[in-house]
Amino acid sequence: MVCPSRHVRVGKLYKPNGGDCFAERRGWRLGYNSQRIEHSQRPFDKLSSLQRKLSQEQGWDAGLERPKGMCRRTFQRQLHRYDELDEQCALAVTRRLEFRS
Repeated sequence: MVCPSRHVRVGKLYKPNGGDCFAERRGWRLGYNSQRIEHSQRPFDKLSSLQRKLSQEQGWDAGLERPKGMCRRTFQRQLHRYDELDEQCALAVTRRLEFRS
């Protein structure tokens, strides 16, 4: 597709609420979702993303089980990443609670 406002080839055109025409993301000056997430929420977002990737129940402290057909070594690597993110989430919660008191 070709963006009508910037005349460049793009894969998607957007028309946000209140918009009068379709244009590419940069034409509307739209950002990515990841750019709007505050710093303290990033570990929770990454943890949720990893859980979705592994088809697991989502939520902090939900745990992981090895999906059928996944190599054990791959799962161990993902489990290590999960533990790191879980620790970062706990640290973010602790900071938030300390900030409030």
